[in-house]
Amino acid sequence: MKTFTFLITLALSIPCGLGAAESLEQQFRNPPESMKPYCYWYWLNGDITKDGITKDLEAMAKVGIQRAMIGNIQEDPKSVGPVKMFTPEWYALTRHAMKEAARVGVEISMFNAPGWSQSGGPWIKPEQSMRRITWNEIPAKGGRFSGTVRPDIQPLVQDVAVLAVPRKGSVTLHPSALTLGPSSWIWIWGEAGARGVGPGTRYFRRVIKVDASAMLTASMIALADDSYTLWINGKEVRRGPAVRNVGDEFSIKEYLKQGDNVIAVAVTNIEGSAGLIAALRIGYLIKRRGEEMFCLGINHFVLHVVAHQARDGVPGYNPGFGTSFHRNNPWFNESRDWVRYLQRVHLMLQQGNPAADVAVYIGDFTPQMTGPGDPAPAGYDFDYMGSDAILNNLDVVNGKWVVYDEKQRNKIAASYEFLTMPESGYIRPQVLKRLDELKQTGGKIPAVGVGQALRESGVVPVVSETTGGLRWKARELDDGMIFFLSNFAAAGKFEAKLRVTGKVPELFNPVTGEIKKLARYKAEQDGTRICVQVNDPSDSFFIVFREQQQTPSVVKVQADGKDVGPGDLALFYDVNSRLTAESASKGLYAITLSDGTTKSVIIEKDSATLPIAGEWTTTNKDEKGFSVFREITFSVPVGFGKGQKVELDLGKVEVMAQVTLNGKEFDTLWMPPFALDLTEALRTGENKLKVLVTSTSNGKPALGEVKLRSVSSQRIE
Repeated sequence: MKTFTFLITLALSIPCGLGAAESLEQQFRNPPESMKPYCYWYWLNGDITKDGITKDLEAMAKVGIQRAMIGNIQEDPKSVGPVKMFTPEWYALTRHAMKEAARVGVEISMFNAPGWSQSGGPWIKPEQSMRRITWNEIPAKGGRFSGTVRPDIQPLVQDVAVLAVPRKGSVTLHPSALTLGPSSWIWIWGEAGARGVGPGTRYFRRVIKVDASAMLTASMIALADDSYTLWINGKEVRRGPAVRNVGDEFSIKEYLKQGDNVIAVAVTNIEGSAGLIAALRIGYLIKRRGEEMFCLGINHFVLHVVAHQARDGVPGYNPGFGTSFHRNNPWFNESRDWVRYLQRVHLMLQQGNPAADVAVYIGDFTPQMTGPGDPAPAGYDFDYMGSDAILNNLDVVNGKWVVYDEKQRNKIAASYEFLTMPESGYIRPQVLKRLDELKQTGGKIPAVGVGQALRESGVVPVVSETTGGLRWKARELDDGMIFFLSNFAAAGKFEAKLRVTGKVPELFNPVTGEIKKLARYKAEQDGTRICVQVNDPSDSFFIVFREQQQTPSVVKVQADGKDVGPGDLALFYDVNSRLTAESASKGLYAITLSDGTTKSVIIEKDSATLPIAGEWTTTNKDEKGFSVFREITFSVPVGFGKGQKVELDLGKVEVMAQVTLNGKEFDTLWMPPFALDLTEALRTGENKLKVLVTSTSNGKPALGEVKLRSVSSQRIE
């Protein structure tokens, strides 16, 4: 299946503290409004409607967008909508957006565009402004040439170069050696070339200028992942099979005209992945990438991009950049629980202070946003530091480099063992002077490698002795630590030593909001070794250390003389600090505690499975069949799951599912395992199950083999 490139715009770190009225557990389970993500809301090419604004904002409010940042973007200079910026119509629509945002509870801000640096304004002279390269091609027959070469498109152009290319024999024109990669596609809704293609298709368009009188030959090379259809100037020219490597080359001379020619290609992927799959699978597919960014220090997302949808209809208006978050993509309307997951991660990563041991100076020149890629050894964390922080916010306290809170100048926001000075090229004298002053007060800038300096100073890694690869981030609390673990190399048992002692680890699951106090860990002199089960490489956990250890931990579990992992026997302490075991496999398990005592637990029943058999009733939720309701009535026999936890397993889901059982609605499932604890809602006899499945391809929402399964839970005395 083809892969896609996703873009998320990420906000800079935003500090946060817990409200006095709610505990960390309460806020984690029900994250506050302030933790909702923001989004860019692009109004493209002047194609704006009052009805579309209202529906966009209502959709944002429904899924949990806190703030929409309006940018008026002219993506296509030749595609100008009916509403021009700063006209009375535009002002009226902008006022309508402000009013509707207030009504539905979405904050609004506006920003200057175009350009990443938000350039533009009366203070920018034309010759200082951003600009694009334009060109013109004029065929000549040889000898002396007299003519205007400069593109006649706009005033204030600046000449770059005139190039003369000799022509030998005929000219083969490649309007595009089109490498139809997923990141280059632009779907243009409503054009003639797009009307004849269905969902699951990408539509690409470009304009070329041709001097037909001087053209001897012209050919096209198309490269597609599966099949494609080509139009030239509105006429269908060719339909082709998959030609992924060598390309499909053919003549197009007869279809070209003098001047501008519109080349359009629609490409379909047989697995349904061209088009909407990139957006619909957003939650799960970009979870690892998003968590990579969290582990680099980002702690609040701005989704890029919610394009304004002037009209209803799949696939909607999708710009040629970013990832499409909008109401015309079916996944978006079912994404509330994915957004709630983001809120939980935002909340946790804004607690406390960074747990980095190294500050890294990035240099004294612009533009400069980061320093070297890996300036600290594996297992240690670092923060980049610029000249402004050194001059205005850096100090040395008790031999450590410290940075003060910008809002509370007497409060230390971060501290570091060492400050490193990679080769940066430039540094101002006043910055060197300030660093020399701070070195005199005890600030340490290692002359040797920072890894050697850390080891010689006895600073152990924050995360070490892992049984597999991962990405992580740590935060220091006033009396504890938070570790974010993600991007695991593989599913299965995972162990790591974390730099914290004397406290009990708790597992906070950001996807479900579930919190469990782990029993399986081992306190060591310089850290705590944890042992958890990873069900999917895209799992992620917060391991929180807050409470002092009062009860012994579990250091070994065996059955029939063999070690047993947490996937076979889960162990945790309940709210009353009672040791509890959970397993799907019956047997006698021997447990060794950290104080040397041993206990045993008998799991009396294997997991029982009850397939949900019978005919499902399926009805479309939307006219295209991207979301469907599947309903069934099934019977649970007397005694099934008695005294056990009962889970619903949906098997492999394409790709999101929301379950309602006997009138109780559960959270939307958007990543494996697609399973839910239904113990409280399930009853003996008749049960009514409804599953809303949202898919990536037209009419193909799918469930796996749906079944109930029981899991035994046993308190250990």
